[in-house]
Amino acid sequence: MGIVYTKYLPNERETTIRWSDDKTEGVRIFTSSPVVHRRLERRGLTSSKQTHQNGHIVGWFYAYPYNTLSLVLPRIKTPKKGPVSRPTGGV
Repeated sequence: MGIVYTKYLPNERETTIRWSDDKTEGVRIFTSSPVVHRRLERRGLTSSKQTHQNGHIVGWFYAYPYNTLSLVLPRIKTPKKGPVSRPTGGV
């Protein structure tokens, strides 16, 4: 008898976002992460399809309208450019 998998491991939980050139089709999202699933549900999205494995839900599919898409990326702090000030001091 082989190993029975019931849920994805934490490092196997992925989220895939697919943009189509056809703007009427919208954006398709698949996630196997329960955290991302809850975030999408809180924002008003409902899953159009679910994947099951041994009686457990392990993935959710969403369709998101293209015209309401807002992608906000986190700001990354970059080091300041310019001359580096060095302490001047005599002994």
